[in-house]
Amino acid sequence: MTISGAGTLAGILLGSGTIAETGGGDLVLSGDGAKFAGGAVVSGGTIELATGNALGSGYVEFVAPVTGSAVLQIDDAPAAGGIFANVISNFDSAGEDIDLRGVAFVSGASATVVGSTLVLHDGGKTYTFDIAGSTAGAYPVLSDGQGGTLIDPTAAAPKALDPKVLAFAHAAAAFAPSDAANAALASSTSPIAQTSFLHATTSVGAGRP
Repeated sequence: MTISGAGTLAGILLGSGTIAETGGGDLVLSGDGAKFAGGAVVSGGTIELATGNALGSGYVEFVAPVTGSAVLQIDDAPAAGGIFANVISNFDSAGEDIDLRGVAFVSGASATVVGSTLVLHDGGKTYTFDIAGSTAGAYPVLSDGQGGTLIDPTAAAPKALDPKVLAFAHAAAAFAPSDAANAALASSTSPIAQTSFLHATTSVGAGRP
């Protein structure tokens, strides 16, 4: 079932199908999902779990939105120290958010990935979410503007240049003509030039460090 825009599913969810929200509205799941083992996919707008059993044993999957945001709003958050009932998959991109309306935001709150779980530390309390698929480089925690707590992933930070690659660049520059040396040194400090330098060394048979 694919829904674009706002709506409410207040009945009983059965089976193992997929509920997908692709628009910019709020899709509210407020019924009984005890017998549901499928999933909810959000690639735009909001899927709001208004009750603790709205998805039963199903999963929630994020798909990075092309524009706007993709939000999982959890009205009935797990109790402090508890684990959210549904696995959350591919929560890894800017524009994707988990909005915990029932968890009051406390300044200094943080969220970290520990193994296959995302753990929120908020005011001395912890809330745990089982996660699967790809993860982000960091999970900043913010106020959602409604008194609740928002977890907003950011992309992984760029990796630093391997010191061995940098040393190789300087060594190569020492044995090259002056113009080539300047280019090699520039390539060891500039990410754009670095790529072409590595390709050049590979083309003459030198293995990467």
